[in-house]
Amino acid sequence: MRPVLAPLARSTSLLTALPRYEQNVSPTGASASAIRHAAENLLAALPADQRTALRFEFADSERQVWHYTPGPRPRVSLSEMDRDAAKAVHQLLATVVSKAAHTQVAAIAGLEDILDESEGGRQGRHAGDYWTALFGDPGAPAWGWRFEGHHVSINVTVVGLAAHTGLPVTALRPAQVSLLRSLAALYVSRLTGELAEPILAEVDRHLPAYCFAWAGPAVFAAGQPHYYRLVGPRFLVEFDNRHNRANHIHSVWRQPGGDFGARLLPGGARHLS
Repeated sequence: MRPVLAPLARSTSLLTALPRYEQNVSPTGASASAIRHAAENLLAALPADQRTALRFEFADSERQVWHYTPGPRPRVSLSEMDRDAAKAVHQLLATVVSKAAHTQVAAIAGLEDILDESEGGRQGRHAGDYWTALFGDPGAPAWGWRFEGHHVSINVTVVGLAAHTGLPVTALRPAQVSLLRSLAALYVSRLTGELAEPILAEVDRHLPAYCFAWAGPAVFAAGQPHYYRLVGPRFLVEFDNRHNRANHIHSVWRQPGGDFGARLLPGGARHLS
């Protein structure tokens, strides 16, 4: 089984930004089994009405919808779930993201109540305003799930299948190449070790073909707007910190041409709208 991660679109002015992941990975069957088992445990923890409400068909176009702005999403939120079901959601998250990334997700959600207080309750923010949706049936040839709310979007697809602009890596000194590799690893390491390892191996194989682009001051200083892009074969990271005097980060990590498991699903790109 091959989980395909479209996870974590996220930004915040107070926390280091996590990307939205969109990567094809090839872990062992044990990892895919753990994801399926956690999803089944979540379904078992829900009452019948929420179990039904959680579901979409796998082919539903909603699977390809994501955004990081505040507001309600389809299906069931953490605030609607009881304690056991909410814990099951976090256990599902833990099957695909590292402990550090999971901690950041929890911190981002918790920040909603602080933001709500600072805004005088005008937007009605709440730490439970993060929604889970299930696409298809766990263990089916193709299925997936999404966890999303303000500044967090994690989209996972599990499929049962066994020219860039910027400064090229070849123009960098060895120490700079090492820094660039570390930057790529910073994003990849937000996944569990088992999921991250094959992606890091692919990064290492193709690193000579990577490019890096920067928009910002030649000598960086806090409070100055800046942007960077890291591009390689089947790899794209963008980092944008231009708002609120460079105090509000948006970043994305994805695999161009592989969105929502397109490379793995029969028919490939026809699954994308």
